[in-house]
Amino acid sequence: MRSVCCVLAGLGCALAASVASADIFNMPSGQTSLSMVSVGSAGNPNAAGPIGAVPYNFAIGKYEVTIGQYVQFLNAVAESDTYSLYHPSMGTNLNVAGIARSGSPGNYSYQPIGSPNRPIAFATWGSAARFANWLTNGQPDGPQGPATTEDGSYVMNGATSNAALMAVTRKPGAQYVIPTGDEWYKAAYYDPTPGAGGGDNYWRYAMQTDTTPDSAPPPGTAAPNAALTGNFFREDQINNGFNGGYAMTGVVPYSSTASYLTDVGAYSATSNYWGTFDQTGNLWEMVEEVLSTNGRTAYGGGWSHDEAGLSAGVRLGVDPTLGRETTGFRIALVPEPSAITMLAIGAAMLMGGRRIQALKTP
Repeated sequence: MRSVCCVLAGLGCALAASVASADIFNMPSGQTSLSMVSVGSAGNPNAAGPIGAVPYNFAIGKYEVTIGQYVQFLNAVAESDTYSLYHPSMGTNLNVAGIARSGSPGNYSYQPIGSPNRPIAFATWGSAARFANWLTNGQPDGPQGPATTEDGSYVMNGATSNAALMAVTRKPGAQYVIPTGDEWYKAAYYDPTPGAGGGDNYWRYAMQTDTTPDSAPPPGTAAPNAALTGNFFREDQINNGFNGGYAMTGVVPYSSTASYLTDVGAYSATSNYWGTFDQTGNLWEMVEEVLSTNGRTAYGGGWSHDEAGLSAGVRLGVDPTLGRETTGFRIALVPEPSAITMLAIGAAMLMGGRRIQALKTP
């Protein structure tokens, strides 16, 4: 397996490939700094459920999609915002804000509020699918249509209703996608190391552990084990500097004005086997999986839920038309690209159109 990184060097773009144990893919120039990690061990068995078996290698976002990345998406395709990619609560909900919008229809522009490296909340499942299409199409500028958001990895055809979005499926040959339930679950919990996860190779939490993690501000050094700390609610009724309620405030009472999100990867000692961050806590993450006739699925728990919502197998139903302050998403790339494929994708993305400035990520 090789790590592939394409970066701007003056006016040119160089592809650097080298063997790396972490198999980290940094997206070609033109991508919104979506660092990805390789998830190998194709053909792994299911966990109980059954869930988690994936017959191919793939890559998945090292981090949740951030506010800054979503701002770049909006500024590229949402001057009119035909399909409501921007949710007003992105700018007004102080717990997770967010993004400010200015201007008028046809002339909207968007700016981050606070740290752009926090995950984006209030994106709907439909908006996440359109973000994936935009990446697959090479991050073009322009109105929301087949060349930008309405085709690519998913045929959206202007879908906005619950019924229409529930009918959307991944196209053959899709590239950037919302992970399936199996892809997300494997990336979070599967560890091929012999004996891992109590013997079935699946951990209970996406921190390479079956031990309940602690709740504390990042990087979690107030807790006894920084590698088992995350952004969620836990109250142990002991005045010990951690597990005192919401991770970011350390108190039990909810505040409508408190900021509850952390920067992605802020818990720098807390990753899973494959090298992703925040698949336990911060925001619930939407996947392709259908949970009910009217809902998709989200995994991983979030800042407002207690430790019971963090463990493997716990699912949250989400209406694909509604954004929430507790849900976000990360992107996968399927199947895992070879170095040659990555070079082709990178070259295509350098062919015209506005190039996206890479964001600084942890």
